[in-house]
Amino acid sequence: MSRPEKKLVECFMKRKALFVVRDSVEVFINNFDNQNDVFQIPIRVEALDRVYNEFLDLQTEIEKYDDPEKFEEHMQERATFEARYCSAKGFLLMKRSIDHNQPVLNTSFTANHPPANFHLRLPKIDLPKFDGDLSRWLSFRDMFTSMVHSNADIPTVAKMQYLLQSLEGEAHKPFESTDISADNYALTWDALLKRYDNKRYLKRQLFRALYDLPPLNKESPQELHDLVDDYQRHVKVLAKLNEPVIHCDTPLINLLSYKLDSTTLRAWEEKTSSADDITYEELVDFLYQRVRMLKSVVTDLQ
Repeated sequence: MSRPEKKLVECFMKRKALFVVRDSVEVFINNFDNQNDVFQIPIRVEALDRVYNEFLDLQTEIEKYDDPEKFEEHMQERATFEARYCSAKGFLLMKRSIDHNQPVLNTSFTANHPPANFHLRLPKIDLPKFDGDLSRWLSFRDMFTSMVHSNADIPTVAKMQYLLQSLEGEAHKPFESTDISADNYALTWDALLKRYDNKRYLKRQLFRALYDLPPLNKESPQELHDLVDDYQRHVKVLAKLNEPVIHCDTPLINLLSYKLDSTTLRAWEEKTSSADDITYEELVDFLYQRVRMLKSVVTDLQ
């Protein structure tokens, strides 16, 4: 067994152990006792956060070493894990807030018809944020759905306020004058879906975003890191939209190469000059390694 194969087997085993911990938290939630289990919530939240962070690191390693044809499968694994993490943590945070005697509603008003400018005192939830960046829409949609939209324990009027609190910038502008009421929640959520949840539109805009990423004019570890992160984010969302990007090595490599500064591009060409076939992942790995090297050099010079 080669070294990459051993590494992959090791990562899968570690990931399986993380699934066990996550599943135990979900069992705790399914059997939650409001009187006896509330004191375990901080411990469970800490375990859930630890597992989530370790999963992200392991999943990145798995995607690096596994068969590229399994890319879509791994993206689905990420989405599933994230949705279950958000759902579990949202439940725990809500239960913890309720236990702290933070009122969910002001009882002087009915739940479905508060005054237009009235704001509920909601349990604290680490809401996902969305500012109109299309590369972050699918992640926001799935997280908000699992944490708030599909949560039957949250009153509809509270969902409305959570939704408005989650929207920022361009995404919030169309709803700036929307009243907080149960009647407006479904209308607002549907309007948001019509605006952003269109696969054809998303694909077109994401490809445009790839082309519009600004090229680097000089060698800079931070700017290079930002460029690769943004490029990768767009590509991964396209993969989630079933766009066959994993079979598009040459166009992805060429487009990203055009964005590189001359020094980095020269280093990449020198590294691959004798190779007949190059993958997009090889370019990404090279650029992240270069970021680490450049940051190390900057640190040493300080």
